[in-house]
Amino acid sequence: MTKRSNLLIKNSIIYAIGDICPKLFTFLIFPIYTTHLPPSEYGIINYVNTIDTFLSVISILSLNTFFLVYYYKVEGTEEKKRLMGNLSLFVFSFSVFLSGLLFLFGPSLFSAWGSNVDFYPYIGLGVAFNLCNVVTLLPTCLYRVQERPLPLTVLNVSKSFLILLFSTLVVTLYPGGAKEVLIVRVIIAFIFAIIFLFVTRKDYILNINTSQLKIALKFALPLLPGALAYYLFSLFDRVLIDKYLTLTDLGIYSTASTLALMLNIVSNGAYRAFEPYFFQTFGQERFGSDFKRVRDILLVSVLVCSVFIGLLSKEFFELFSGSQYWDAYKYVTIILIGAVASAMGLMYETIIIAREKTLTDTIITVVGSVVSIGLNVLLLAKFGIITAAAVFAFSFCFTLVLKVKYSGVEVNHLRPIVVSAIAFILIELFTFGVSFNSILLSIIVKIAIGLAISAFIMVSMKVTPKSVLSLIKK
Repeated sequence: MTKRSNLLIKNSIIYAIGDICPKLFTFLIFPIYTTHLPPSEYGIINYVNTIDTFLSVISILSLNTFFLVYYYKVEGTEEKKRLMGNLSLFVFSFSVFLSGLLFLFGPSLFSAWGSNVDFYPYIGLGVAFNLCNVVTLLPTCLYRVQERPLPLTVLNVSKSFLILLFSTLVVTLYPGGAKEVLIVRVIIAFIFAIIFLFVTRKDYILNINTSQLKIALKFALPLLPGALAYYLFSLFDRVLIDKYLTLTDLGIYSTASTLALMLNIVSNGAYRAFEPYFFQTFGQERFGSDFKRVRDILLVSVLVCSVFIGLLSKEFFELFSGSQYWDAYKYVTIILIGAVASAMGLMYETIIIAREKTLTDTIITVVGSVVSIGLNVLLLAKFGIITAAAVFAFSFCFTLVLKVKYSGVEVNHLRPIVVSAIAFILIELFTFGVSFNSILLSIIVKIAIGLAISAFIMVSMKVTPKSVLSLIKK
């Protein structure tokens, strides 16, 4: 293995740690929130997080992608610093302008929308958090192009850990609610914005280059609709639940989603590991067989995780949350279907991109978001939370079908579909059909059932632990 390969592996591991740890911290604080906060307060926190996600995408205007591409085309250290300074100044100025508009007109806009969440203090604190967070986005890209993953990971993990720590203290000792948790986030985000600016102070020269900004915006703005469509697709159901249902409903659904989407830690981690391998072998004679092998292993991995998350969801909520949240388990299995479809969609999306069909990929995402939003608008008020879970599952399954079709990969798809369908039917049956007065007994029995279903999945897909280790080694 070359020195360059070793460096890439080392950097990938560090990036993976930086990506996974914040998600784990979110999961660790989950039982604390659901024990000490009512569903309405937890719903507010998740709602503001959703708004922040959209604001982050709009604030950066996809200029981070332009920076990653254009950085290598700029010659000379000083010109790279000027590029960093030019883009940073523009992004921050635009974010300040956007935040100012929201502070002025946000209360009226959200009131007209019919939101149950007050703009002040909750959404206003989210806007402030986003403004602080935007400062760190381009420095984050800078660390990536300079191949300096360790300081970036240390900063991101430290930031997430401090938010976890002080949010826990605020909720358990103060005791505080959503407002106090959001204040903690803003304070820590502000501190780390200053830290990012300080440690990268020698890497940028502040300047305004309008011709360069025109090139940057011409490149980046066409990417914005696709980025927004993805988040509309995967997160906008929270906004619609707030509009059509109650904050308690929002809290219950957010709780179910938090548990189910822990599956993303497994799927995203595996995908990041194999993505370069797909690009490397694409177009070669063995690609079809290699793709099928990796796909089957990824599918088995996420299905097995789904088995245990789904089967033990009821017991998990009873052990680690207040009684107001216990009904959330009813929606976990349904959301897991969408999470598995999303994980498998990543693989086929990679092939679409490798075929240079980026417009096709964007259209599929847009179509998925339209289907998701449309079905929720039509059905959510009538049928309640179950609609959001079912639409989430259906929308990702629908887009997975489109990605499979347009990827053009000629491998067998029938076996994975049948095995996945049987697995989720069994999960649903045993999640609701097995229950004892003793939680410990329920856990033991469901673990045994989960092992049996997992064995069925592995045998049916012809995947063994040995084959997994062999592929990883290769």
